[in-house]
Amino acid sequence: MKKSKQGNQPTVLVGTQHDWFQRGQARDDSTNLVVQVPFGGSDYNAPVEADANVKLSHAIADRDLLARQLERSLHEAKHHLEVDKAQLGVAVERKKLAERHFEISRTSFEAGEMELLDLLKIESAARTAIRDAELLAIQLKRDTARYNQVVGEMP
Repeated sequence: MKKSKQGNQPTVLVGTQHDWFQRGQARDDSTNLVVQVPFGGSDYNAPVEADANVKLSHAIADRDLLARQLERSLHEAKHHLEVDKAQLGVAVERKKLAERHFEISRTSFEAGEMELLDLLKIESAARTAIRDAELLAIQLKRDTARYNQVVGEMP
């Protein structure tokens, strides 16, 4: 706005003028002094100001939208991180119980108290529990990376 108002500032112009009315006669020399004082500056600049205000309003709206999106992303990242931590704790406990159950079942099988089919089912359940715990550990690391990205930490 300040740049556009520079052409609307008060100015003083000084100039000379030389006229001959007829050839051979004396010429008429004159000096001109022009003082320009702008009137109606706000009316003159109103369209430019309105355009600048519209652009400013759009920029503020875009900024606020981006801030809301970032806030929502931060909330979601925190939520996923908390859920993954809780699930990982449960999965680790389940893994420990499954491993212990498999060891006891193997001892029972070696003692002849259990059939092979039952041992294989227990082994499959134990491997599933181990795999689930490992996948949740990976998911926790991914969600931690997402959270760090949302808060602006470099990897």
